[in-house]
Amino acid sequence: MLAKDEGDDAEQKSSEKGWTKLSLQTPDENAPRIAARIAAKQMVYGNIRLGDLYLDGKVGPGDVTLSETRFNLASSRFYVAGVLKPEGDGSRLTASLALEDGKIERFINLLFGESADVQGRVDGKAVINLRGATLGEGLKTSDGALVLSVTDGRIARALLEKIATDLRALFRRGTGTAKISCMLGVMQLKNGMGTIESFKLRTPEANLNGEGRIDLLNQNVDLFLQSEADSTGFFALDVPLQIAGNWRNPKIRPASKSVSKQAGAEQAGKLPASLRQLADGNRCSQQ
Repeated sequence: MLAKDEGDDAEQKSSEKGWTKLSLQTPDENAPRIAARIAAKQMVYGNIRLGDLYLDGKVGPGDVTLSETRFNLASSRFYVAGVLKPEGDGSRLTASLALEDGKIERFINLLFGESADVQGRVDGKAVINLRGATLGEGLKTSDGALVLSVTDGRIARALLEKIATDLRALFRRGTGTAKISCMLGVMQLKNGMGTIESFKLRTPEANLNGEGRIDLLNQNVDLFLQSEADSTGFFALDVPLQIAGNWRNPKIRPASKSVSKQAGAEQAGKLPASLRQLADGNRCSQQ
């Protein structure tokens, strides 16, 4: 086999972080004022294909505004709105994102190019506020929140057994899938660090809880997962697991830190109203 050139690694790392260099500067005072409403059945941007696009926005001196933008991606409907205004040496971006009736398995395939062990409807909402000359610089002074809610889904039984450290997984691979009663994730963003206040997955065969951090700037994760002992079978050890490292290739190992099923429960009240409504509508928020 051919050895991978070190330059290839450097080029890949550079491209992975290329989004951090995206400019947040607004047009200068000599820029024309343009307002537009655009509708298209399909738009292709690089490797991304958007369907049923509608954009309502304006661009002018010191102003970029998206009043309403919606599109289909990965069999899901997105809604985006935001305002970019000059502030200091850069700009301030205030934006919101909503996802309705998505397919979580399609997103996993889109992001990682692999088939998913989880299927189901996913809805999400996010808000973000940041200031800087580039997106990466802005994340260093950012704040925001994200809620993801999965319903009407299935999860591979083999994956459930691995997370619950079920001894039977040593001798045979679990077959089929288990019904997802609910899955809910709540993340707070501060200065480029996403703190997963709460992650809950409920199935008839196991209940999982999680918490941790996602470093958006360095693209690292440090997550903890643990199954509830009273929800799993006799052979499950219910040992907490740590998932840490680069988010494209993290390492999984037993953890000394336990995860409470009440982790992050008190943080739900701190969410913006629209996000709190989505979280409260998921039955996991009551368990």
